[in-house]
Amino acid sequence: MSHHGWVMVSFLTELLSSYGTNGRCADDTKIIDNLLKETYNKHYLPAHPVYVRVDMWVQEIYI
Repeated sequence: MSHHGWVMVSFLTELLSSYGTNGRCADDTKIIDNLLKETYNKHYLPAHPVYVRVDMWVQEIYI
């Protein structure tokens, strides 16, 4: 994942373009799926040792 900013912009563009089309906000599962859809592969075995740190924050905004 060499273009962190591009992934975030792409995700936000996709999320905002669909906002309001179905009358409700996206749930946490949909947001996480969109964030990981191009980079996560559950069948990939990384080289040893592996150090992983994942920070994800979801903020709910009510209008």
